[in-house]
Amino acid sequence: MTRPTRRTPRRLVHAASFAMLRGAAYATGSTVMTILLLWLVSR
Repeated sequence: MTRPTRRTPRRLVHAASFAMLRGAAYATGSTVMTILLLWLVSR
């Protein structure tokens, strides 16, 4: 078995993609919540 020395491990790639997805989901969720709050207030 050959050890990948220069390639990035798959765990790091998965963790980075998961963190990016979580950050994007959090950003969209907060934006939707603020829009909903503004819409409810301005009604």
